[in-house]
Amino acid sequence: MKSICNGCGRDIEKDFAYCPWCGEKSINQSQKYFDMIYERYSKMHREYRNQQFRAVEKQLNELEQELDVLVLSAELHR
Repeated sequence: MKSICNGCGRDIEKDFAYCPWCGEKSINQSQKYFDMIYERYSKMHREYRNQQFRAVEKQLNELEQELDVLVLSAELHR
């Protein structure tokens, strides 16, 4: 089965990883599909990680506020 090189436009075997004429990497449709899936997964993972960071940041801010209250009340009781 043949495909067309994205670099030079010549016919190459679909199983070739690189074009024997110009050296361009051959990406078949399944590779494009896997790349698309990987990009979607990466985006979802980044969003999930950002949500986790925001949750931790919120918890830290709440703890900081509680500590401020504790410090102020300890200073008032001196």
